[in-house]
Amino acid sequence: MFTFPDRMKQFLLFMAVICLYAGTQAQDRPLVVVGIVVDQMSNEYLNRFNKDFGDDGFRKLMNGGTYFPNTYFNYVPTATGPGHASIYSGSNPSGHGIVGNRWFDRKESALTYCVSDRNTKGVNGESTVGQRSPTNLKGAAIGDMLKLSSSGKSKVYSLSIKDRSAILPGGYRADLALWWDDVSGKWTTSDYYVGKLPDWLDEFEKTNAADNYLFTWNYDEGSNIDVDLKNHDAFEESFKGSEKTGFPHDLRALYEVEGFGVLKYSPFVNTYTFDLAKTMIRKSGLGTDYNPDIISISFSGTDYIGHRFGPYSEEIRDTYIRFDRDLGDFIRFLETEFGGDFVLFLTSDHGVMPNSEFLKSTKIQSQRFDYKELKLQIKDQLKARYGSENIFMSLVENQVYLNEEELKRLGLDVNSVEDFLADFLQGIVGLNVVLTAHDLMHKNYTRFPEVLIQNGFEKERSGNLVFVLEPFTDDAEYTKGAGHGSPYEYDRHVPLIFYGRGITKGKCYYGNVDITQIAPSIADILKISRPPFCTSPSLTDIITTP
Repeated sequence: MFTFPDRMKQFLLFMAVICLYAGTQAQDRPLVVVGIVVDQMSNEYLNRFNKDFGDDGFRKLMNGGTYFPNTYFNYVPTATGPGHASIYSGSNPSGHGIVGNRWFDRKESALTYCVSDRNTKGVNGESTVGQRSPTNLKGAAIGDMLKLSSSGKSKVYSLSIKDRSAILPGGYRADLALWWDDVSGKWTTSDYYVGKLPDWLDEFEKTNAADNYLFTWNYDEGSNIDVDLKNHDAFEESFKGSEKTGFPHDLRALYEVEGFGVLKYSPFVNTYTFDLAKTMIRKSGLGTDYNPDIISISFSGTDYIGHRFGPYSEEIRDTYIRFDRDLGDFIRFLETEFGGDFVLFLTSDHGVMPNSEFLKSTKIQSQRFDYKELKLQIKDQLKARYGSENIFMSLVENQVYLNEEELKRLGLDVNSVEDFLADFLQGIVGLNVVLTAHDLMHKNYTRFPEVLIQNGFEKERSGNLVFVLEPFTDDAEYTKGAGHGSPYEYDRHVPLIFYGRGITKGKCYYGNVDITQIAPSIADILKISRPPFCTSPSLTDIITTP
């Protein structure tokens, strides 16, 4: 029989083993996870612009990490809000509820923005851009799960020029999410996060004021722009106050017309974001203890430039050449700051469709679709069939919303009205597939693109009907630049690279991967639970196996 001292010794030995195991587990995780989202980046850019890249940016990530060249969004619409929510929650819109950048709120009978919150107010800035929070996100983001696991000790930070690209990645428990007010030219947040902006941000803006980045934008030195790209100018949108397209772009002169907003349409806004990210990492104390931290950085300049100039412009090529150089500098910063004890992933929130007129000039079939005319046709059809002008509520992001209170007043069955309208819409030139809400809720689709529509459908927020356009079809209202949002390859196919501690170097996995597999992979790396709507398999076995 053991004596009491012997039992005490055995207990102390047991506790020592537990503590050693716990310490090993803690040290088996990276100090920091860095999430980089390059807005509107097509995976194809990594190949098309590769000869212009240096060795320290994209190439370093691909050669020193694990690259997934066949990564896709598994839903539609392919837009910024849903994209960021899906990356960081591990679920698609049917789970996290961000069904678009905007949707029609039936309770409010008005359009709502994906991160709007009238119960908050801005901490800084001269407009209402501070009335924002993650309140519309259903479930949680990966940072929320890290906070739960560490009893709040881990730090979660996020930043982006766009508010939705900063707020949704950070989830509900982010210590701070920062976005940029292009009216005042200052970074801001809402009182959802803090009552006062940190002093380090004020110091940053004193030495890194937005107008310090208003350079003249010309070809990057050493860049050999293809002559064919110059022929793309006719399909590009010019800056306000300027009739010309093509280089050079004098941002300081254009500022007099567009204000600080002009900076968003230049590669220097990405440099600005990188500079703030470095300051945020240093001043917020990320990676300074055994509790791992997360910082999410989304680069919106690539999206603004893509919309204005298009994916085959000389501007977009020059933007990625400059971004590659900034990325290389940022990787060196991370390696110096954390000694290699970090994991970085890089992806995008959606791809991009080339300009319709540009496609036609290359003999590829393309067309414009008139949404305003469609809205009038829907109203006319409903009035002619049911005798009421109040049935139609809204058409937003390829979703038709009906006034169900009006249908009830008229004694009409919602499902029958949806079917009637679906039959009509299916005959419209330019529409590919039309699905009703009741079919999306009760059928199980497996074929393309119906399954993508179903993955993007959420019963409370989506419309009574959801449709997708034919391939290479875009809004007739905007004939310049480029857009996105469809279920097709060009909008769904994005890059994905993991790099850093414990990640297999120089590996390229050619199997198809869903964007929703990022969050469970990060959860495994951090050894924490996954967000509640996350059901996709992790990529951990692939990224940690030679």
